[in-house]
Amino acid sequence: MINYMLRETRDKFIQRLEEIRRQRFKLIEELETAAGFGDLRENSEFDAAMEQQGQLNREAENIIKRLINVTLIDDLHVTGEAVSIGTIVTVQNSRARRKYIIMGCPEDNGHASGIKVTFKSPVARYLIGKRIGDIVCVG
Repeated sequence: MINYMLRETRDKFIQRLEEIRRQRFKLIEELETAAGFGDLRENSEFDAAMEQQGQLNREAENIIKRLINVTLIDDLHVTGEAVSIGTIVTVQNSRARRKYIIMGCPEDNGHASGIKVTFKSPVARYLIGKRIGDIVCVG
């Protein structure tokens, strides 16, 4: 499965992985210190460090899964002729006018103002592929 995201978002994930790596090294020292306190069955410092290590490992695994098969929206060369990932769409109905930004992932911040929706959201699925002036029926 392709994961779409902005280069900025990808870089933030990579920075977070580096932070996790540094925290893991610090935790190894804490685990060694806690192990030196004796009986590990009743060692709250050891238990806390092990729990934190598990949380960091899960977070790193989730980030790595997100980065596998990543496609950068910045590299898609969006033409604006049709709605796609990375486009800003203004939708008007009888009551209101709304601006949607079709994002790759929830963590994408982008610089445009509007309602941010991922390409997997129901609104985006109705809009992707449509062109200016198309009528879209949302069911």
